[in-house]
Parts: sequence; C-alpha cells; structure tokens
Amino acid sequence: MIQSFTTKFLEYFDQETDEVPSLARFYLFDTEYFINYTPTSEYKSIWLNRFKKAASERNIKNIFQTLNPNKFWYLEATIPEPDEKRKSVEERIIKFALDCNYYHPSQHLILDLSDSNWTSVFTKEERKEIENANCKLLRPLSSALNQQLSELYRKKTAKEAYNFARQIEHDPEHDPIFAWLSSSLQNTALLFLKQNKFNIQNYLESDKMYHLWNFLNKIFDASKDIVALGSEEKSSSANAAATNQKRKLSAVEPVDNLKMGRRTDTSYIGGGDVELGCLEIGKASDQTKEFMDGSIKMPIVMRDMLLKLVEESQALVNELHTLGYVIMGNKISLLDMDIPGGYVTRIRRTKPKTYPNSSENFVVRIGPLLDLAVIGKAIVEDTYNKFSNTMVPLSGAEDQEEEHIIPPRIPVLLSSPFSPSSPSSSSHTSSSNKRRNTSEQTSTS
Repeated sequence: MIQSFTTKFLEYFDQETDEVPSLARFYLFDTEYFINYTPTSEYKSIWLNRFKKAASERNIKNIFQTLNPNKFWYLEATIPEPDEKRKSVEERIIKFALDCNYYHPSQHLILDLSDSNWTSVFTKEERKEIENANCKLLRPLSSALNQQLSELYRKKTAKEAYNFARQIEHDPEHDPIFAWLSSSLQNTALLFLKQNKFNIQNYLESDKMYHLWNFLNKIFDASKDIVALGSEEKSSSANAAATNQKRKLSAVEPVDNLKMGRRTDTSYIGGGDVELGCLEIGKASDQTKEFMDGSIKMPIVMRDMLLKLVEESQALVNELHTLGYVIMGNKISLLDMDIPGGYVTRIRRTKPKTYPNSSENFVVRIGPLLDLAVIGKAIVEDTYNKFSNTMVPLSGAEDQEEEHIIPPRIPVLLSSPFSPSSPSSSSHTSSSNKRRNTSEQTSTS
C-alpha cells in the first residue's frame, strides 16, 4: 500500500512545474486516487506525512545528485567489502538519510558523532578518524590561565575558592580574562556560602542562566569583538535566511510570507552582526527536550550560521567553526561544528559536565566548567578573527567558485519535531513535546 502511494507521488512530482510540490496540487492531479484511498478513518495528517516523506526523499536525492563524487570525503579506516569500491562518508550518510522515516539531521549532511544511530553506519575506527580529523575539539589554555587553575585545584571548599579568587591580581582593563576568573569564582562560590540551603533544582531557566551559568556569557566581556546576547530569546538571522532561501518576487504566484529564524536562549555575535554560536538551556534534565533542542534544533541553526560564513569566505571552508552549549538541569555539553572534509558538517561534543552541588565538590566541578567557557571563547574568537581578516575577491552574484567544496543547503520537507516556520521550540514544555512526538509516530504508522 505504501509503495502504491510512493509510486503515485512520483508520477505527480515528474509533472510538477513548481519548485515546491503541494498536497493540494496532488489532489488536483489525481482526485479519484485521493478519494479512493481516503477512508472515513483516514486523517489529513496521515496523507500529509506520507506526502512529505515522498517529497523529502525526492528532494534529498535531487540535491545529492548535484554533488561531485570526486570531492567526497573518504576515510583511511574504511575497508571495502570484497569486489566493492570504498564508500565515502557522504554516500553512507545519504543512504541513512533516505532510510529515515522521520526528520533527522543527516538529511542536511550533518554528522553528529554523539548520535548512537551512527554506530551501525560507521565502525569504531571510522568514527575515531572522523572525530580526530583536522583540529582537536579541546583547545589548549594559556600557560598563565593554566597556572591560576592549578592553584585553584589545591583548594578544598567553596570558601577557600572564594578567598583565592579575591586574591587574584589583575588589571581589569589589561587582564580582562583574570577579572572574569576572579568575579566568576566569587559569584559562584557565594551560592554555597549563603545561610539558606542552595538547591539547583529550585531555579527556573532564566534564574539558572543568570545565577549559575552566567560565567559562560560574561567571559565575552574579556573579548574585543564578541558579545553574548541572552537577555531574551533571539531569532537567528542565518537560520531565517536559510528558511527563506526559496522566497522570490511575486510573479505567477504571490511572494511567500517572510519566516522568522529559530530562536535560541543565547546567541554569540561578532562585530555586531556575525553569528558564531548559540546556547540552549533547560530547567531540568529532560531527554526529550535535549533531543529536540540539542540534537535537532541547534545543529540546524549552527549549520546555517556556519554555511553563511563559508559561503562568504569560501577559502576558509575547512577552518571555520560554530559553537553551541546545551544545558539540561545541572549538566552542560559544548558543541563544536565544522566542515572537516567533503560536503559533511560534523558536530563534536564534550561529555556532559556537572555543576557543583555542595561546598565540598565545588572546586573539582567548577574548574572544568571554567575550562569549558575558555575553550568556547577560543572557538568563536578564532573563527571571527579568520573570517573578518580574510580578503574576499570581488565576483558576480551568479559566479560559482569550483575550487572550494561548500555543503549544499537542503530545505526541510519531511515532518520535523518543530515547524520550519516556527520561531522557537524552546518555549514548548516537555509534556507538549511528548504529545507531539506521539502524534507524529501515530500518523506514520
């Protein structure tokens, strides 16, 4: 039955002249078929889901066919089967993407190594090679900062850390990173020195960002060019540009309404308008919200940010990175996205680190979190400095640079956990996310 639907959809796609097929025009294409296969118990959402899946598969295949196989990324660790040629990373991602019944980042050629789906696609040796390609995830700290953190680790309690922070010698104008270290240690240590008992679970999302994790954003006070905008959710301009990429002047059809970019809890901006990363925070540990925000929404937004950078400075395609932080409850992970080879956008993550919950474990837990903030700052500053200081030659609007491999932009057609036109998914509660997932699974069963 499903094969019958797919065949009929493909017949319609072959004669469709519009760039974006629609279920309404399919109905006009073969009204009798539509009526015959729509019993009284059939929901419109089921038809729509079938149609979007078929349209997405066709769209992905068409875009992937435009890629140059000679520029695919091949791994040394890949051992081909007898009488078979070695398969590229792109070919295996594409195969997996086309097998998906639900929306998945692979349909954008995103390879997130933390996603356990990839364990059945790549061997352990291949995943290790993908992880280690190009630069390391964890960047080195300056010797002076390392020395201060080594001194910190000799302390045993929050009070000792607080007193140590007060004694860090620095000039706030000439040593802003030490001013940040001193103030961050004092502010976080004070949470464990209050008379009333400190309980991390009592804080709302906004309170957690302000009281607990503020050092992640305050470190950019020590940056000349980067700011963290997080007083309220900000819509991503890069994601908005990608969402509206097919928008055109009214002609035969009216111009589409302008759609907003997806919102994140914090955006990292360089030079006033260059998006370099984002942050999402959740009040409590919630795997569903973590999947939705940290594994679906954020990778798409980060990829749009990265592609906007590399499309402007194509010579830097394998050197630029975008940053992400995912905070769920009292745990945080750093995300780094880049283009290590071919058409693949890769995401690497740090293992989740836990916020202190007592004076006794304050030092051993806050130290790695401060490291994380310094590494995040280094990622975005390095990207912005390369991007802003690289000369881009003058060229025509339609000129194509064949020398550099730029991953394609792939519009979302398959049903996803958030609407492509929705400005935000973070405002949805966990319970509504679960209800939405349940309804989507029902509609495709």
